[in-house]
Amino acid sequence: MMLLYNINPGILEVYYGCMNSGKGENLIARISSINYVPNSRYAAFKPQGDTRTPGKIYSRVGGGIFVPAIDIPDNNPAKLFDYLDDKVKVVAIDEVQLFDNKLIPVVDKLLDAKMNVILSGLNLDFRGEHFGVMPYFIIRADVVTPLYAVCEYTEKNDLGEIINGCGMRATRTQRLINGKPAPYDDIIKKIGDKEGVDDKSLSYEARCREHHIVPGAPKY
Repeated sequence: MMLLYNINPGILEVYYGCMNSGKGENLIARISSINYVPNSRYAAFKPQGDTRTPGKIYSRVGGGIFVPAIDIPDNNPAKLFDYLDDKVKVVAIDEVQLFDNKLIPVVDKLLDAKMNVILSGLNLDFRGEHFGVMPYFIIRADVVTPLYAVCEYTEKNDLGEIINGCGMRATRTQRLINGKPAPYDDIIKKIGDKEGVDDKSLSYEARCREHHIVPGAPKY
């Protein structure tokens, strides 16, 4: 299904992919022109649990571009209704995987009200398994855009010099603790990035399937 308009009433659009796949960049590009549509504007939201960039949807892949966003409780996404008015035609929500199942009826209510809802988030957690409510929205969406990154796996010699890098298409998010792959039994939701915002030992990389390593993962 190809959309031809900035605003598509009652349509659910979803961007999904791994770390560094450009989800934020695509979401920002998608909604950036809506405020120029007469008598229309968008409202952007993100979960309070994402403490890296309060009050904004931010894209590192896009060179640091951002749009203002309202932080709402991960376990009470219905708070977004407090910020809507008659001019809001599009609702954008980032980092959807961090919300609980209460987001499902919220999105349904928005769509029933002929809102254009645009979501973005991780489809897989650090284990490579489905992440929260994101897969539900992927299969229910009218328009789905999968996004990919470049595998960041590297091998280094004893001097710390990179002697081999992957560079293949990445579909997974690798969690690293002190530079080592996080074990399967680590908790699912941890916020951090290469700067280690919440945890100085924590970082993430985009990885291909071959180089996505999860010690202790069950074999099916």
